[in-house]
Amino acid sequence: MKPSSLSNQLTSNTEDLFNDLKKYQINGIDMESGTLLTLANLMNIKGAVVTLTTVTKNVSKMLENREEMDNKMLKLVLEGIVHYHENNNA
Repeated sequence: MKPSSLSNQLTSNTEDLFNDLKKYQINGIDMESGTLLTLANLMNIKGAVVTLTTVTKNVSKMLENREEMDNKMLKLVLEGIVHYHENNNA
């Protein structure tokens, strides 16, 4: 992860932080995905998190039918998870 202007201002070394987290096999730092991935790792099961984040103000200007585009993106991700499962759990 690249340092942000805030981490630079706070003189926080994000690279060191992420290296430390990787030692403990922590794969996410936000509340939801970090918790789910950590629990999956502790339970020795495969875990995945799909997060769709858009900035409404900017996206609305660029997309004619945002709901349709969101649905297509989610379908693509879910098909990828199914494809991964079919090819890695035979």
